Amino acid sequence: APQTGRCAAKMAPLRILCLHDFAQSEALFGNRLRAVRRVLRELADLKVTEGLHVVPKTEFTDDTKAWFYFSLTRKNEYAVAMERSEAEYIYWEKTIEALQAYIKAEGPFDGLLGLGQGAVVGAILAAAHEHAPALGIPAFRFALLAGGFMSPQPANESLRWFCDLGYSDINCPSVHMVGEADETVLPEKSVELAKLFVGAQLIHHAGGHSVPARRDDLQPLTDFLQHFADTDNGNSTGGEPPKHFAEARVRALQERERTASTVSAYKGEGPEKSQGEKLFDKLTASQEREVKLRAEKEELLRHIDQLGGEIVGAKQAYAAAEEASARALAAKQKELDEADRAWQRKVEGAEGERAKVERELERVRASLVDVEGRIVNFEAQNDKLVTAIGEERDRTAAVQGRARHDVQALEGQLQKAQELAELFGAPPQSPLPKALDFSSVFAATATDGGGGGGGTGVGDDGDAPAVQVTAAATDAARQQLEALKAEVAALAKERDDALALAEKLTRDFSSAVTLDEAAAVAAGGDAKKYAQHVKWLTDEFISTLRSVTAR
Repeated sequence: APQTGRCAAKMAPLRILCLHDFAQSEALFGNRLRAVRRVLRELADLKVTEGLHVVPKTEFTDDTKAWFYFSLTRKNEYAVAMERSEAEYIYWEKTIEALQAYIKAEGPFDGLLGLGQGAVVGAILAAAHEHAPALGIPAFRFALLAGGFMSPQPANESLRWFCDLGYSDINCPSVHMVGEADETVLPEKSVELAKLFVGAQLIHHAGGHSVPARRDDLQPLTDFLQHFADTDNGNSTGGEPPKHFAEARVRALQERERTASTVSAYKGEGPEKSQGEKLFDKLTASQEREVKLRAEKEELLRHIDQLGGEIVGAKQAYAAAEEASARALAAKQKELDEADRAWQRKVEGAEGERAKVERELERVRASLVDVEGRIVNFEAQNDKLVTAIGEERDRTAAVQGRARHDVQALEGQLQKAQELAELFGAPPQSPLPKALDFSSVFAATATDGGGGGGGTGVGDDGDAPAVQVTAAATDAARQQLEALKAEVAALAKERDDALALAEKLTRDFSSAVTLDEAAAVAAGGDAKKYAQHVKWLTDEFISTLRSVTAR
């Protein structure tokens, strides 16, 4: 069997005339067809041409063209097209003349490729050879149309023949690319244009108002063009239209024959006339229903536009609510951040206070250690003081013993002096010296008595001095005894004061032992007052010790 398609010898590429959309140019449209060129690089040769009429620069980019206008005052041409069912194609006559000249100069072309407004022009060119032969447009083997439309229909008298076309009236194989996300030309308007072609093939893609660029979307287009590829190996199928198109063309011709038969029957006479009249009435009713359905469709489209506006409003409201929620969330987050920073500052302040308290506790502990050392020193000094007091008591007891012995001796001497005074019977006449040597007194008395020789009575004049001396000695002994008693009493009082002071110091030492409890209380209160109290107690204790030591 002979090879078919691209597996055969190198084939001549299909020459395709490409027509851009409104407000595009040869360069812009050619740039957008780069993906199509890559997929069809050996299967088709794309020739892009552009319209004659410049689109005002204030509306679109610089140097863009159009094939015709719907209005010269409205900026959004497609918005106008969606609002009306019929409009004049301004500058169309100049456009068709330019295309006739271009096709004659650059042709022949195997097929057409059009986008948007270019798809409408392509549909007119595809139908012109059969339905408007006076234009001299050659027949095209196929048409590739993307985003085409039939509304508004042209109001030009030169295009009235195109407006009269109905279902499957354009006898040209075609592929219609419909973008499901097309907001410029609604998908149903592209489908409406496709109904004019016999056996139209639809390719739905997820894109918008454009020729599809994905390889998967272009695969049906590649398969379609494969049927028209011209080869050099005598392939019997080369250049023939697809099988489904031939079948659709047969069905369209049969439908036309039935319609023509019905009309002929309606125009005849006899029984067939009534039957044809019935069929014609059915056809008329069908056309009326079609008109009604179109009106309902337009109403539905207006309702859809209204719903689209409501959806847009809802989207805007949702966006506003989302923005407000985002602002509220940002404000709340800001508050949380501020609270977190405030908490961090409080934690840092608490850590600082904690460190300060710990330093104060360390200082108090050091003070307690110092106080404990002082208490140990105080206890050592107290032991020394107790020892000194004991020694002082021993010395006092020795002094008292000596004083007691001296008193007893003086009492003995006084007793002797009293006895002498009684013996001599005379009181003392003159003060005695502070210190009296009784042994010398007694010696002198004995000498004087012996010297008297024969004196035997108390009344002798020679005994008077002796009596006076004895009285003086008695008085001096009495005075010395009183002075000694006073000194003993003073020593006893000083001893009692020393004992009382020792008891007080002992109580202070006992109180100092519990200073750790006072320090614990002070740690929770005023450490400064506690330190002053300790210092005062220490100074008082040292002063008292110095006083006792001096005594």
